[in-house]
Amino acid sequence: MDVAPLNTRITCAGLLAVIAISWCGCAASGWNRWTFRQTPSVLSPDISKTELIAHLNRGILGDESHPGLSSWRSGSVRLRVDGVPMGLPASIAVKAPTNLRLLVSNPISGGQEVDIGSNEERFWIWSKEQPQVMTARHEDVSLALEELQMPVHIHPKWLMEVFGVVPLNADEYEMSRSSPESGLVTLVAVRQSPLGEDVERVMKVDLRQGHIVEHSLQLPGGTVLARAQLDRYTPTENGPSLPLLVTLEWPDARMRMVMDIRNPEVNSPAMARNVSLWQMPGHGEVVDIGQLARSHRQQTEQEILPAMHSRNSVSKPGQFRLPDSSGDVPVDKTERTAAAPAGTMEFDARPMLSPAPATAAASPVPEWARDPAPQK
Repeated sequence: MDVAPLNTRITCAGLLAVIAISWCGCAASGWNRWTFRQTPSVLSPDISKTELIAHLNRGILGDESHPGLSSWRSGSVRLRVDGVPMGLPASIAVKAPTNLRLLVSNPISGGQEVDIGSNEERFWIWSKEQPQVMTARHEDVSLALEELQMPVHIHPKWLMEVFGVVPLNADEYEMSRSSPESGLVTLVAVRQSPLGEDVERVMKVDLRQGHIVEHSLQLPGGTVLARAQLDRYTPTENGPSLPLLVTLEWPDARMRMVMDIRNPEVNSPAMARNVSLWQMPGHGEVVDIGQLARSHRQQTEQEILPAMHSRNSVSKPGQFRLPDSSGDVPVDKTERTAAAPAGTMEFDARPMLSPAPATAAASPVPEWARDPAPQK
């Protein structure tokens, strides 16, 4: 008989027996040395809606301990988009209450691929794949989304809330609680959507962290129009904590992108003085889709009665022609399918963000979008 293995087995068996006896004894005495230290929750599970929203607004409006969050920027964002095989360098700047600028660059040439922005007057979107600057005044965004078929539902006001510079109105929200184990509460506000329907503005707050972890826009039946998940909150040097990992998703368009934000610069006086940062880019022809939507609405109203009595009508109600570089492209609202839900164009949004060849001409990245020196 092999003595060494037998002794080893006996020793192991004895050790396991000692551990089991010790564990039972600890449990019987009510003392458990193996419990993990729990981090105390930032907010009480019994917090009221008013107290919760006041806590969330304190990070935006500030208090005696910090100045709040009025603006922030990062010149070193790594953007990952479903369907694109590599990460894309990007820059973002946000300033309350309406100013937003997101530039996406070519990872090979460094030139601009996408420019999305908003200022006090209007919102715009440009990409190299579709070289016209599509824009609309803020008051026309709802009409444009209703009349046209867009790649994704871009809601400028909602994005400003997602990026944390717009305070919440407690009167708009109702609060519901999940199970105590989850540590989550939900804030819901019902608003008017750009398509003229009621839409639920939903926020999930983690009471243990004291932060919003998810924003979403939902139809009353539960269909999600847009979702933003916020993670990796990090304290900034002269302001509140910022989520440095933001996932944006538009389920109908099958589009999802993840923003990995690095070296954020908060409440920069230089950014506040930079007027050109919020000016619409001069990439080429400007198409005011808000004005076109207004014209189309008027034309439809004028032609709908004659069209009902004529089979040879030149322009049928519901059809809108949005110009592009190759000519007029019909966009027919009356022939939408399940693959192209209301408010989305019948092409995939992902090619808008695909890297262009290194030899393609590209606009240089502006000075404001370049990465500043890393902060401590």
